[in-house]
Amino acid sequence: MVLSQWGWGKRGWGAGRQARTLAAGFVVSAGLVLALGIFLAACSDDKGNGGTEPTIRHPQDFIPQGTSGMSLNGSVQVATNAEELQQVINGGYGVYLTYNFQELALQNYLGNVAGSQASLDVYIYDMGTAEDAADLHHDVEINGSGSYEELDDVGDEERLFIGLGWQKIQFLKGQYWVRIYIDSSTEDAKTLLDLFGTAVVDEIAG
Repeated sequence: MVLSQWGWGKRGWGAGRQARTLAAGFVVSAGLVLALGIFLAACSDDKGNGGTEPTIRHPQDFIPQGTSGMSLNGSVQVATNAEELQQVINGGYGVYLTYNFQELALQNYLGNVAGSQASLDVYIYDMGTAEDAADLHHDVEINGSGSYEELDDVGDEERLFIGLGWQKIQFLKGQYWVRIYIDSSTEDAKTLLDLFGTAVVDEIAG
């Protein structure tokens, strides 16, 4: 009789231990499910309920809409590979590929400068990194054999080139290398270069 009672008690103790183990497992599983639910809810909130995903921006996003009497002439031209780049800039594209060219946006503008019709071009190159943009900016092929003036009016490391009846500025802004050209060598034209350059920098800074 004692053995029978002991055996029953042992079985009862074993069943109780099994029940407690199952209960503990249930609590742990419930905790994991709750934690997973909170994690998924947070991810969902980041993407669809007020959260913001990184915005992918392209050079064409920084093109000014026109300023000081200069108006858009045609639509922006975009290049995202070597073939398109060659077509858009009509040659001389190899140097950009050397420094890991990513994208280009080119926009033309027409207007009146100092009483004469003038054409202005804005080139914005995305070189992927600030280092590659700087290497491009310092390349001899980009700067040519002529002289230029170092300025600090627009962007970083601005350079002013003046030729017979034209002038241009070239500068850096992070991973972007910018060239703005106008077919006028007047002081008014230089003012326009700075205005457009500032507009581009402001758009990039966003």
